[in-house]
Amino acid sequence: MSAALEIHITTHGLAEAVDKLNRLAGFSMRQIGEALGTLGARQLERRVRSEKTSPDGAAWKPSRDNANTLLRSGRFAGSMDYQASDTQVAYGSTLNEPYPAVHQSGAVITPKSARVLRFFVGRNAQPVFARKVTIPARPWLGLSAANENEMLEELQAALDALVGGWR
Repeated sequence: MSAALEIHITTHGLAEAVDKLNRLAGFSMRQIGEALGTLGARQLERRVRSEKTSPDGAAWKPSRDNANTLLRSGRFAGSMDYQASDTQVAYGSTLNEPYPAVHQSGAVITPKSARVLRFFVGRNAQPVFARKVTIPARPWLGLSAANENEMLEELQAALDALVGGWR
């Protein structure tokens, strides 16, 4: 009686797999950082312009004069940007003033040298006097559950684009 062993090796798809691995070898994490940074800045701008909620979903307290909260001039919403490197990505407001931090955490404003504050409110610009003004926190910086899902989808899309999909 004779015994035989046959082994068949096929290389179907091997060239494609090697090509994908070669693309991964030249991959820079900065590409992912750029994609996620762009998305993160867009998410923050959307939160300020239209969603008007904190990352945990709580609605912001409306402005006292019923103006479009945090959007009077559009400068704040338009200041969202990002920086990406090979190891990290950061995004937020590029405004170099207290405005973003005040609205993230809230603040109490008191007069420096006068007895009262004087400012103008509303379209008629009527003067208002106060001993202090409390600005409620309107958290705008952070990830909501929906933001996290968008980030994961963006990450998947970026990786699929890099290697042409694994499926």
